[in-house]
Amino acid sequence: MIKNNIDQFVEDVDRVVMRKLGVSVHDLADFAFFDYFNESDDRDGVAYENAVETCAFDFLDQVEAEYGLELCTELGIA
Repeated sequence: MIKNNIDQFVEDVDRVVMRKLGVSVHDLADFAFFDYFNESDDRDGVAYENAVETCAFDFLDQVEAEYGLELCTELGIA
């Protein structure tokens, strides 16, 4: 069992966003990562991975809503 923390969770989400968008979550608007984070999930478990993926895709949806579909299409995420 690998324990997780919010910093690791944000970095794991960032890795997904970087792969899709090419920029870091730290470079864009604030996002409620704590809404998706559950410290009791094992970092090597399915629930944790699902939370990371859901958070990343919701983050990308927010980026699209805030910056417009044109930017996301240009970057290849829409």
